[in-house]
Amino acid sequence: GPIFFYAGNEANVELYVNVTGLIWENAQAFGALIIFVEHRYYGKTQPFGPDSWQVDPSYLTVEQALADYAALLWHLKADSPAGGAADSPVIAFGGSYGGMLSAWMRVKYPHIIAGAVAASAPVAAFPGLVTYDATPAAGSAPECVTNVRLAFGNLRQLSRFAEGRAALSQLLRLCKPLADEGEALDAAYWLQGAFDAFAMGNYPFPSSYISDNPDRPLPAWPMRAACTHMVVGRSTKPSTLIEALRDAAAVLYNVTGDVQCFDL
Repeated sequence: GPIFFYAGNEANVELYVNVTGLIWENAQAFGALIIFVEHRYYGKTQPFGPDSWQVDPSYLTVEQALADYAALLWHLKADSPAGGAADSPVIAFGGSYGGMLSAWMRVKYPHIIAGAVAASAPVAAFPGLVTYDATPAAGSAPECVTNVRLAFGNLRQLSRFAEGRAALSQLLRLCKPLADEGEALDAAYWLQGAFDAFAMGNYPFPSSYISDNPDRPLPAWPMRAACTHMVVGRSTKPSTLIEALRDAAAVLYNVTGDVQCFDL
């Protein structure tokens, strides 16, 4: 049978073992051997100990990761105890960055990889903002995209002067006030990060893939849940929109429901 190989991405490999259903759902029917491989510098695959990032990150490259996978698969097929894997076709799987890796494996190592399933893989990046999950076509509130953009515009305006940053600190319920425009930019990226996470983990069922807390998963369709907070009626008041943006981000950052203030 074939070998179903998952190209691990930027986390410990167990995370992907537990959320990659496609492989598990099809392996038995194909009589496939399943292999999940951890990406170097993540999980327990630390070339320079637990602080490998700080010690020497120069070996953390896409090319090195692909070479790792190729070497492992080559030796696995060559050293198969029963000799049965030598002629087994290898199908690479991956999602997001892992999907990019699986596609590149097929391109760079076609003598090892017979095919690749690259899910949500931005191989050629994206020509602009990815907002589909926040649109009515994806099931989100019609006002969401417009109000999110307005809120971020208001945030940028307020970040330019001290009184505005003080107001932002209160509106966002930050534990520490924003000291300067750079910290205000960090707050904007922090908020943007929540929407990035909603898009990556926009599953139709509750999932802890993004929240990393099995007891407190994100709700089903988390982007839709976040977008409900952006429905503010006819109000375009900056404070109202920024508070709405905070509450939308809190779907992730306050998944436990007990956060009193936010640390950036």
